[in-house]
Amino acid sequence: MYLKFFFVIALVLHLQPSYAAESAAESAAESNSQQLFENNCASCHKMDQPVRSGPSVVQLSRMNPNAMLAVLEKGKMRPQAQHLTHAQRLAIVEGITRQKVTKVEFPKSAYCKASTAPVNGSSIVHWSGWGGSLGSSGFKSSATSGVKKSDVPKLKLKWAFAFPGASNSRSQPAVLDNTLYIGGQDSRFYALSAESGCIHWMMETDSMVRGAVTVGDPIDDKPVIYFADAAANVYATNAATGELLWKTSAAVHALSGITGTATYHNGRVFVPVSSSEVGVAANPAHECCVSSGAVVALNATTGERLWETLSTLVPAKLVGKGKSGKRQFAPSGAPVWSSPTIDAKRGLVYVGTGENYSRPATHTSDAILALDMKTGELIWSFQNTENDAWHFGCGRSSVENPCDDTGPDFDFGMSPILATLPDGKQILLAGQKSAHVYGLDPDNGGKLLWTTKVGKGSALGGIHWGMATDHKFAFVTNADPDGAQIKEVYKDTEPNPGTFALDLNNGKILWQHKSPGYPCKNTIPDQRCLSSNSAAPSAITGVVFSGTLDGVLHAFDSNTGEVIWQYDTAQTFTPVNGVKGFGGSIDGPGPTIANGRVYVNSGYGMFGQKAGNVLLAFEAD
Repeated sequence: MYLKFFFVIALVLHLQPSYAAESAAESAAESNSQQLFENNCASCHKMDQPVRSGPSVVQLSRMNPNAMLAVLEKGKMRPQAQHLTHAQRLAIVEGITRQKVTKVEFPKSAYCKASTAPVNGSSIVHWSGWGGSLGSSGFKSSATSGVKKSDVPKLKLKWAFAFPGASNSRSQPAVLDNTLYIGGQDSRFYALSAESGCIHWMMETDSMVRGAVTVGDPIDDKPVIYFADAAANVYATNAATGELLWKTSAAVHALSGITGTATYHNGRVFVPVSSSEVGVAANPAHECCVSSGAVVALNATTGERLWETLSTLVPAKLVGKGKSGKRQFAPSGAPVWSSPTIDAKRGLVYVGTGENYSRPATHTSDAILALDMKTGELIWSFQNTENDAWHFGCGRSSVENPCDDTGPDFDFGMSPILATLPDGKQILLAGQKSAHVYGLDPDNGGKLLWTTKVGKGSALGGIHWGMATDHKFAFVTNADPDGAQIKEVYKDTEPNPGTFALDLNNGKILWQHKSPGYPCKNTIPDQRCLSSNSAAPSAITGVVFSGTLDGVLHAFDSNTGEVIWQYDTAQTFTPVNGVKGFGGSIDGPGPTIANGRVYVNSGYGMFGQKAGNVLLAFEAD
């Protein structure tokens, strides 16, 4: 659920020494695993506040050991684990998960007859990038999606694909002709038949692939897709064969990572850069904080870096010493968790940023930034929450800056949306974890046109992953999880989880479908009670699709909010690739809608939510 979780898998590895060994050898191995953890992890990874510390020990035990090992060896925890041997890292992971790290092979029946995907340089792009468009709208008309409102009540499960050993499924697929492209927590990337789910080709990646997949223009007549992994690598790949055309690191710091989507436009790839220092700062020995979020522009043909813009605008420098005597640095943080939105008309790239990690804070944190597409220059910024600084170490100590006066962690975690009103005027939509929705004027330096508050807001959302628009309404999902407050700002406002429709002209709420929220307090491991809305929605003409944390995908009449179809994804499946499949919480991206089908990810085994590992394809019966 939390946008910052990619490093938390390893950051909060707090083993409980209560396992019963079945043999002397098992007992010795377990003891060694626990000792390795205590010596290398425990001093900075034990956190007392569950809202801020990530998954519980029970949840960690259910995670994919392969993916966890990849985080330590190839992902964002590599700097912290590099002094350990492979055997030591393996012992820590297998001790936590109580599972062996194994390489999963698929049966022959999982593969298509053709190992080359049936695409070429003139193939039709049905869905590309976060939200399926340069404007990140999350909308396709019925004509372009092939799904009509009358089809929706007749949607049936066509096939399921399972990511081996995974506990999360959150890479939004792209669709080119009749081939679907998606990455997984298993550090693999797949080209699947959109019709049947069989595998045309797959490739290994350096780390898990978390964001959406973007289709670019052909290079030497080859169809090209772009995607990024959590270790800040960007890949350009031949969409037909899986041939790697280039791979480039977009990191601006040793702790850089990518949680969003690399976006293609006009020969350039725009890459959002986040930072794991928000978690590393929990180490009492760490001198906080020196990393920054950023946007990096790459040449789409070669991978060459064209420009980079730090979201703090300047690198961190020494600003003094804290009460403990540790040196302190600023400005830092303002990570770009989500995906850039392209405004081709104005030559701008829009991104949202998160909180600062140290003070002095900047005017570019918790902000919408408009950058010049050619140079990366900051043209304008919109900030609603000033002086918001926080990191995971604040759950352990209140002595050092910024923990002596923490901010609420009210990120703009979603991609801004560029919408066009019926009269042709455009509006930039943004949702914040404070539960505010903003309408901004892109023709007037981001001037605020209207704002609507739909709930209470919290560090886990408010508006978390995104919104959608059919250019008439803004469809908003509000999480408002119970008790997820770092610093309670709106004490007199009650949580209000659900799906909303807002009038684009003035922000007026037209309808709301309330989700039950969190009725099952203190009932771990009963995860079925998590039923608020954190995932982004997606829409077609007359219908908006919205998933809940208890795993139910709803389809609403976009004019009235009436439920016209729903499906419970939190169940077991028989996937086409021969791997055990199970659904769970729906969180992260909205469904991809293309070629008459609706594709939805199910499973998000973090922060009390229900694990799952499937991509599901629905089609009208």
